[in-house]
Amino acid sequence: MFPTRILAVQILYALEMCQGNKSLDLIKQGFIQYHEEKFGDSPLDYKILSSIVTNVNRDKMDIDNNISTLLSDTWSVDRLPIVVLCIFRASYCENIFSDANNRAELICDYLQVAKSLNYTEDIKFINAIIDSITKKVPE
Repeated sequence: MFPTRILAVQILYALEMCQGNKSLDLIKQGFIQYHEEKFGDSPLDYKILSSIVTNVNRDKMDIDNNISTLLSDTWSVDRLPIVVLCIFRASYCENIFSDANNRAELICDYLQVAKSLNYTEDIKFINAIIDSITKKVPE
């Protein structure tokens, strides 16, 4: 699942950077095509990938409001690095909209995504928020 999760975060980041100038489908197709050409031996779960990016794109404000309840009173989602916010959004969405049976694997994968994207200094904070996300969302 790691390749699917890191690709979801990359798509969400690109979508955020494009600020509506490109469609989700166009961005998603570009990333999927690149992944398949470069990492063809690393399979993707297209259903989960599509679910994550589509649902985050549709429900971003609600997801951000829920994430903000997990932050301290002095922090808001606007202060988070965009990559970290995309990791939180993807993990939140996957918890809500998919049958993520293995929460430990989900947490480990998103921590690995953070490490892969050079957010190692924030790893304890990211772990705490993702752990809170998995506890907040009903099984």
